[in-house]
Amino acid sequence: MSSLTSRYYDTLLRHLSTKDRAAFLELPGAEEDDITQVLEAYPNAPVDVIELLRLRDGTPFELPILGWHNGDFWEGYSLNSCRDIIGNESRESIIDFYGIDYIESEGDKIFDPRIDVTIPMFRRLFFAADTTFYQLYVDVDPAPGGTVGQVIRFAGDGDEWLVIAPSFADYLQQVIDAYGYP
Repeated sequence: MSSLTSRYYDTLLRHLSTKDRAAFLELPGAEEDDITQVLEAYPNAPVDVIELLRLRDGTPFELPILGWHNGDFWEGYSLNSCRDIIGNESRESIIDFYGIDYIESEGDKIFDPRIDVTIPMFRRLFFAADTTFYQLYVDVDPAPGGTVGQVIRFAGDGDEWLVIAPSFADYLQQVIDAYGYP
């Protein structure tokens, strides 16, 4: 396990309530066959994502173990399972969903220019979601100016696509910092 994943795991266990910690520790890790399927679909999957899946193959919505501080409040996200990740088969792109006119009229207000709006959604590793309209992706096909592995946040209630970290490692460090790692 990488030192980053280990620090995250230690921080998470200290952060969870006694009840949530017990529930979390009962969850199984991913089967190696499922990990293999994720790696076949996403050969550049960040090692820390794979390590999190090996520790726990997803978490229920009632047990958000990831998150992001949007400036006003903390948004909790549950880790998707390997099967949830592989099940993301949407061939629709952001541009297909919204239409070019809407994208051009809203521009950078809603669509981070580092995100390629033309690629199908299944080409992004969908690793976390909340109970409403928020989703997190690892972007393996960014637009010019973006970086492979950047983390994207989709806010469905405001139709916002935003890069929130340049890599999954940076994202995980943000979560550790928010949880208050000593």
